[in-house]
Amino acid sequence: MKLITTIQYLTTLKTKREVESHLNSQKNFLIQDISSRWDNKPCNKEELLKDNYTHIKVYYGNNCSKLTVIEL
Repeated sequence: MKLITTIQYLTTLKTKREVESHLNSQKNFLIQDISSRWDNKPCNKEELLKDNYTHIKVYYGNNCSKLTVIEL
């Protein structure tokens, strides 16, 4: 399992359903993972799959106060 931590990017996502929809429509998330070469850079689902990531941990909501883990 290869996991990466991200936050919402240029939008406020309020529910897990919105996060999944955002991910599946190839919109960007901001990488917040110091172990990644993409730290502080935007990426989408296609780019993560190319780099063999299997799961994405997303902080979302107001002030990124909610958390979900999604299998890519």
